[in-house]
Amino acid sequence: MVRQLLPKVAQSLGADAFFNFMVNEKGDALYLHLCCNLPDQVARSIQGVHFGQLQGGAEHAAPIVAGDLQQSQNPRDALAREAGLHCYACHPLIVGGRLFGALCFASRTRDRFDPDDLDFLRLISQYAAVALDRLCAARDLRKLAAEREQAEAQVRYQRDSLERIVQGAPLAEILERLTAELEGLVDRELAASILLIDESGRYAPPIAARPVPSTWPSAESSAGPDSLAAEAVRSGPRACWSAPIVSSTGHVLGAFAVRYKEPTEPTPLEARIVEIVTRTAAIAIERKQSEQALKDSQAKLQEHAQSLEQRVAERTSSLREAVAQMEEFSYSVSHDLRAPLRAMQGYAKALMEDYSSNLDEQGRHYLHRIINSGVRMERLIQDILTYSRLSRREIYMQPVLLERLVIDIIQQYPEMQPPNAIIHWEPLLNVVGHEPSLSQAISNLLSNAVKFVADNTTPNVKLWTEQRGGLVRLWVQDNGIGVRPADQPRLFGMFERIHREKRYAGTGIGLAIVRRAMDRMGGSAGMESDGVHGSKFWIEAPGVSASSS
Repeated sequence: MVRQLLPKVAQSLGADAFFNFMVNEKGDALYLHLCCNLPDQVARSIQGVHFGQLQGGAEHAAPIVAGDLQQSQNPRDALAREAGLHCYACHPLIVGGRLFGALCFASRTRDRFDPDDLDFLRLISQYAAVALDRLCAARDLRKLAAEREQAEAQVRYQRDSLERIVQGAPLAEILERLTAELEGLVDRELAASILLIDESGRYAPPIAARPVPSTWPSAESSAGPDSLAAEAVRSGPRACWSAPIVSSTGHVLGAFAVRYKEPTEPTPLEARIVEIVTRTAAIAIERKQSEQALKDSQAKLQEHAQSLEQRVAERTSSLREAVAQMEEFSYSVSHDLRAPLRAMQGYAKALMEDYSSNLDEQGRHYLHRIINSGVRMERLIQDILTYSRLSRREIYMQPVLLERLVIDIIQQYPEMQPPNAIIHWEPLLNVVGHEPSLSQAISNLLSNAVKFVADNTTPNVKLWTEQRGGLVRLWVQDNGIGVRPADQPRLFGMFERIHREKRYAGTGIGLAIVRRAMDRMGGSAGMESDGVHGSKFWIEAPGVSASSS
């Protein structure tokens, strides 16, 4: 447009020389765009004008008009005089404070431009400035449209890549598509490839949409980025650059390399696309690593499950064998041990009844000891059988009315009833348990509570319950002789007797039965005592929820 405009304006002004300036790409200076009928020396001297040299600056640049140059003594006009110019006029091209350039005209025949000429030049400059503004706006719109199209292509590029990742496409296929689509998004020829770092920390063979030179790094070369660039140049390309592929935790997973046929630098568009590629590649690589780690974990879990199943089978077999031995032992205790014991007790009683008159006091004492020992042995065998049955009987859990169970137990044992003992309780919460086992445990606790008291003391026992989360704790408090703290850790063991047998009869199994019964029901048992002021025993069992009650 300027090339067509200047000759016509020069003819209208009677100018025989003209030139114009345009703003450079950086927007900080003017450069000589067109020059006609000026000596080369003058043209070279006005190749560029920085904005700082403009009168009024870039936003308020003012026209420059000079006449009678041949008589001027101003050093600034020396070049014009040497070129034989008599006058010149330069008018800036400004729209909305934006400087686009300047139109300049000179004459070797006229001493000055008259006001009409200058008005005409001002008008032409305004029209030219508006035209340039529209051309720049159209160019900017095309650029924005192109950038938007590029941005949309980049979004589609990344979206398609992420969809392939989510769909579980093979890693090599995903990375090859990334390199191929990069080559299709830019407007010049280049070649892209991705290098991954293997477990040993070396670069594996490159992954690319097209074959790469064999001189590029392989798994055996352990080449780094500097060596990568040198090998790329030797294999044909004249420029190469790479960007690291970094995981979300900051570990380098590999590198994305771009090579060109000619010496060049990456454009901002290529840099943005490569940034997208490296992020997407990192996501794909990390996903595949996670999937592989999951597969490895599943394989180990499967192996562990198989090993666990084998161990369970072995333990089940051992348990069945133990149960069989326990049943055999129980049968032996019930029959093989009881038979001679009953015979011994029978003969001792017969001897006492039929021949006690023939024995002296010492002989009768011995017979009494034999009979009492038989009774104790019978009780011991019964307790052992009870403990054994607790270990192997089937447990069926159901709601149990605790208060009714306590009443039934007390009614079965005269020693727990007045005047032999006083047992009282607060309203008791219900529990979930196996009623026969629960009855056995409470019976043993109440039996101990009324038995282990000082001489000439009436047993006084109190029962109450308390809610502890999802469990119900039943307390049994007595006024007995108590248990020293040092003896409490072994109190619930088998055959553990804290007090002398002559004073308090027993087998040492009663509390072991309590704990075993509660363990089978998913509960627990314990006690508190200072060793002086009685004891507080407790058992815990699951409480009855609102739904089950």
